[in-house]
Amino acid sequence: MTNKPSYLIAALLMMPVLASACDAVCQRMQRQQQRDMNYQMHLQETQRIQGQYNRGYSTPSYYTRYGVVVDGFDSRNDSSKIFRADGYSSNDIAANVAMTGCQSAGLQCRILFDYHNGCLALSAGQMSSGVPKVFPGFHGQSKWRAKSQALQTCTNAGAKNCYIHGEIKCSLPSRTPY
Repeated sequence: MTNKPSYLIAALLMMPVLASACDAVCQRMQRQQQRDMNYQMHLQETQRIQGQYNRGYSTPSYYTRYGVVVDGFDSRNDSSKIFRADGYSSNDIAANVAMTGCQSAGLQCRILFDYHNGCLALSAGQMSSGVPKVFPGFHGQSKWRAKSQALQTCTNAGAKNCYIHGEIKCSLPSRTPY
């Protein structure tokens, strides 16, 4: 009988230690559960907010547009003429349209410039040899900037009396595929 009380005394003495050990483990588990709940709430809130902004709308897609500049040369009177095709859905179509226009005028034709998704300005100036030359200027959105670049390119090449040759045209991206 003397052994039983010693076991009881030992068990009673160890209970606070066991209780505090359980408290530390239980607290750790509770903190982990709280972090998990916070993370789940964060995910749900993020999905809710994204759903408010997406509401079935997708980012618009844009289709590339192409332009081509063709030089038509008439050897009989030593003159040339510029033909353009702008805003086409492929480079081949734009080249075909510009070349067809040039060839229907009875000229010898060659492609000078092709471009896409922007504006192209052409400047012309006289080189020191007296031969006129055409210079391109391109900008992704602005006719004015394309014009400025064309004139700057002409001037930087050493040409004299630079001026904008023809109309400044753009082949800007479109939301329609054709």
